[in-house]
Amino acid sequence: MVGEDKSQWIDELEREVFKTPSHKWEMPIPVHTEDPLSAQLDIPTRHEYLEVKQAFTYALIAITKYTQEISTRIALYPTSTIAEDIRQMRETIRAMGAKKSILIASLHDSRFKLKESISVFLENDGHQFIAYAPDLDIYGCGDLEYEALEDLRTSIVELYFDFKKEKLAPSLQKIWDYLSSIIEEK
Repeated sequence: MVGEDKSQWIDELEREVFKTPSHKWEMPIPVHTEDPLSAQLDIPTRHEYLEVKQAFTYALIAITKYTQEISTRIALYPTSTIAEDIRQMRETIRAMGAKKSILIASLHDSRFKLKESISVFLENDGHQFIAYAPDLDIYGCGDLEYEALEDLRTSIVELYFDFKKEKLAPSLQKIWDYLSSIIEEK
């Protein structure tokens, strides 16, 4: 909510600050040239002084208004929501760090032998472990890491038999080509 209005606040601030033409912000302040003493001491005329004072007053008003608006918006944002957002961010960071990359070299099935290891990502989503083989686009899950890996192995074997007997679409044919190249039936 606050992020959406940020550009609007900046636009309003710029409009308030720059109501005064930019040449009135330039320094040095012009001096009164009719009075030699004023010119020598670099003293501005009263009119020039008032113009600069007015420009700074506009800027001060705009900044004060902007600060009050921010304070009001922050006060309206519930602290319980902020605490919940922080908790969710921490959980997400922990979950991302908990992801493991492993290789499985066996399907634990006496009918098959793997010619190559299969790359697997293993992670805990907070409720269960998930094993994902990206090359096969298949998952396994379980309460323990071992159970997730065993479920994945079982899913790979079932996928092998399903694909072996079916006519496949081109996207699934690629998975079958890979699967049949790494699995050898005994």
